[in-house]
Order: sequence, then structure tokens, then C-alpha cells
Amino acid sequence: MKVKELIAELEKLNPEADVLCYTEDEQFIPDGHIFRLLDIETVSTSKARKRRGEDHIPTLKFGDSELAKDHILIQVLSDF
Repeated sequence: MKVKELIAELEKLNPEADVLCYTEDEQFIPDGHIFRLLDIETVSTSKARKRRGEDHIPTLKFGDSELAKDHILIQVLSDF
């Protein structure tokens, strides 16, 4: 999702409402639950390049290079 797409979606909502994230990805869900709730801690920008590690897990290679692009990073916590 691009920043402009996220802004457009958020502008449709109550500006006083809390923003929380959740996932239904089974590897992050505690036993006995159907989703995992995540609280937004920070939002930042960093130059990085999207890549996959040797284990094929998506990751970022941080640093300024010809292949690096600006990415907005939202840090989430599993507690609030």
C-alpha cells in the first residue's frame, strides 16, 4: 500500500479513533486465538531495498544505494 492510498482510507474514518493493527497470519497468533492485535509504536522513513534472505524470508537491506527506495516503516508492538 502506498502512503497516498493509506491516507485516502484513513481520511474516511473518525480522526479521534485509535488505530490498531491485527494479523490472522497463523505464525503470529497465540494458541487459542483467531487473530493477533498489534499497537502502532512509531512511524518512520528509511532508505532500503526489498529483498529475500537465503531462507526466502522478505527483508530489507538498509542503506543508500542506487537500488534503495524510501520506505515508510510502522513499528508495532504486541502489547498496549
